[in-house]
Amino acid sequence: MRVLVTGATGIVGTEVLRALRANGADVVGCSRSGSADGVLTWHLGVQPPPDELTDRPWDAIVHAAADIRWNLADEAALAANVDSARAVLPLIGAATNVVHVSTAFATGLRGDISSPDRDDYRNSYEWSKAAAEREIDAVCPNWTVRPPMIIGSREDGRIARFHGVYQVLEGYLWGSLPVMVANDRGPVELVAVDDVAAIVVDRVLAGRPDGKRSITPGAGADALAGKEVLDIVFDELNAWRRAHGVDPVDAPKVIEPRRWHRFFRPFAEQHLSRSQRAVLHAFDPYLPYWALDDHVHPDHLVTEVEATLRASIRYWADRHPRTASTTPRPWRAAT
Repeated sequence: MRVLVTGATGIVGTEVLRALRANGADVVGCSRSGSADGVLTWHLGVQPPPDELTDRPWDAIVHAAADIRWNLADEAALAANVDSARAVLPLIGAATNVVHVSTAFATGLRGDISSPDRDDYRNSYEWSKAAAEREIDAVCPNWTVRPPMIIGSREDGRIARFHGVYQVLEGYLWGSLPVMVANDRGPVELVAVDDVAAIVVDRVLAGRPDGKRSITPGAGADALAGKEVLDIVFDELNAWRRAHGVDPVDAPKVIEPRRWHRFFRPFAEQHLSRSQRAVLHAFDPYLPYWALDDHVHPDHLVTEVEATLRASIRYWADRHPRTASTTPRPWRAAT
């Protein structure tokens, strides 16, 4: 089986490339930057594909290339996520099995991907990923894998890049995020990166479907609540700090979204500096995923999320010892 993996140096692509090679597939990876691990350089949507990718048909294509930042300008999100999907379409043959890595949040506020209206999505990432799905759906039947927030591998917390939970942790430790706006009891769906890769590989090996088939992994009724996620993250962080001779740090204060938007934020913004206000706005696209009561409906259940989250925080701290050892300074009102 000859398989192309786009975004092969990203969070999911790295794991998929490793897993497919372990399964004996003839795999070619590509990404914007390439790598020494045999990954070709191809900036999808900007450059034409390398000759090595157009010489003969592909048995399967895993399209995992994306910019997963939730605060991109609309034009940048379209260029990163929609143009990259369009760039893959000419490589799809009549029998090619396409596995598209999307996001659980591509269904936006309506619960489906059909709307092109930006107002039907919480941010540019959701909007552009829904558009990317529509581009691929219009050309061929495909498997669409829609993971929620991704954390490290089950075994040791390994992950190629740090986003989502890690950004919240880094923001708080460096003093960029003074409080956590979250629904204490609302579910926060997290899934291990190797679980996502395993789903993708299974679909590659399953062959081309007869229509669109989507898979959303998650813990469902057993998903951790927002407060539980924070407690686990800081419990594991403080265990790491104690082992390295660093005093523990308090977790951020949790404020319920309605109170934050109706009272705390309007009051605070009158007394914050321009840079402090800019930080708050930068984190705005992330808040809905901690503040909603119910926003993901998985059809592929995962288990043991807490153990995976703990391994993920240890892995992050071992690779970011300076950040993991710092103590946040409280915000002060601007004079």
